[in-house]
Amino acid sequence: MRRAARLLYPIFFAIALVLGTAAQGAGQYRAVGLAQVVTAVAVVTAVALFLVLALVRVTDRTDRAAPLAAALTMVLVAWFFYYVPAQRAAQAITWRLSRDAVLMPLGLIATAALLVWLWRQSRDRLAAVTGFMARFGALLLIVVASRLAFSQHDTPTAPRRSLLVQQLAAPLRVSSPPPAGRNQPKRDIYLFVLDGHPSARSSLEVLNFSDSSFTDSLRALGFVIPREMYSNYAQTILSMASLLNGSLLTQLAHDAGEKNPSFALPAYMVENNRSARFLRSQGYKYVLFPSAWWSQSQHSPLADSVFDARPEFTLSNELRRTLLRQAVLNSTLLRYRPAAALDTLHEMRTMAGLRRMPADSAPTFAYAHILLPHLPYYLDASCHALARPIMPSEEDSSAAQRAARLAQMQCVDRMVLDLVTTLLRDSPTPPVILVVGDHGTRFSSPHFVDHPERQSTAFIRERFAAFGAFYLPAGGDSAFVGRVSLVNVMGKVLRYYFGADVPTSPDDMYISGTLPFRYYRVDSTGYLTR
Repeated sequence: MRRAARLLYPIFFAIALVLGTAAQGAGQYRAVGLAQVVTAVAVVTAVALFLVLALVRVTDRTDRAAPLAAALTMVLVAWFFYYVPAQRAAQAITWRLSRDAVLMPLGLIATAALLVWLWRQSRDRLAAVTGFMARFGALLLIVVASRLAFSQHDTPTAPRRSLLVQQLAAPLRVSSPPPAGRNQPKRDIYLFVLDGHPSARSSLEVLNFSDSSFTDSLRALGFVIPREMYSNYAQTILSMASLLNGSLLTQLAHDAGEKNPSFALPAYMVENNRSARFLRSQGYKYVLFPSAWWSQSQHSPLADSVFDARPEFTLSNELRRTLLRQAVLNSTLLRYRPAAALDTLHEMRTMAGLRRMPADSAPTFAYAHILLPHLPYYLDASCHALARPIMPSEEDSSAAQRAARLAQMQCVDRMVLDLVTTLLRDSPTPPVILVVGDHGTRFSSPHFVDHPERQSTAFIRERFAAFGAFYLPAGGDSAFVGRVSLVNVMGKVLRYYFGADVPTSPDDMYISGTLPFRYYRVDSTGYLTR
């Protein structure tokens, strides 16, 4: 390794954290997004290295300045990029050592001693440190990059080899055209997914709150709310893939393998979903309202139009534009400055864009994934930004966080009620409006993904209790009586209004964790089986 290149080892360590984070979320991040984050981290670290070198040269103009500057920059990189991973490692041993009140002072004492030691070293000793750190950094980078490559190696070809993806790719037939009054003229179809919105029953049990004001208002507008509504999966990516494709995902255990941690297949199924393909074949325009940061609902090759909720560029918006950026931020010291990195206007702008949809005369399928009332909690019940948001890294089951979840849920309920009222008032033809949650809350087990097989009946009852409210003109509500699960929502709509030949899926429930396709079946009593 060339002498000058050895001084770049702080950049190697910074990039290694980004690649390691991406490897842990295989299939969730787009290659272009990863390249952007890696480039940004490399540039920022290089600038830091240049500035530190300039400061060191003020007091030391000898040839020891460059290796000393690299070592000092590495100290900054270690604090900024590796404090949180070190804290998580300590947490696995003992929570007492991992607390900021303990770990931060210990780290500062060790850093002070290291800085004194570095400043007193000779040029040759610093050069030896540089050589060791450069080799170690390069090796770490190779190991992490190899791990990432291995986790992603089959991502491009996985959809072509999946039996389930092939089955869902077959065009849906129209078996028997419905009576003309059901969908003539063609009705706009709106699908709003409220991330983590629980059912009214679960709100009462978990949050000690009656959501009757919201549900009664929806019923007064003509919405039907099933007696019991629930999700089929405990994780967003699986729940969304089954909802949009009208199919259970058990086949993925064979297509991808139970030990495969990659989300590539369900991500592909969300972006290339069967509902959008069918509706486009019926002359509908597919308009995607992307989520604030959840990658799988930000892009779709099928979309005729993608709404832009961020017309202007701001640093705080860019920091949390994607799931990968959020994950990297939560692995650095920037997690301690949450308010500066939140986009509090994204959902409001999305709602405003949706309210304007009736002005488009073309029949439209509009899909919006609203990342509320999910963490982070940054809005109060009146939809005003909180001075101190609660970030995902702080998640717990405390009364304070339950209150914050409730307040943010009341905010999104207000926004949804205003939205659907506007759509019903301004639409020339009464539209189909589907408002669902992808799953319920998880206060009884915030870290269930680590041990999905050990979950209690109380957690199952809480997590699978998803919200559902449906405006279905011309008698469509007749298909939504009794118990309804998410997997059959779109199938019911496509069958009733188009006569589509969509098979009805079993209303089964499955829980899985970090291995998304190692399913544990949940029976009606909340018991887990394999």
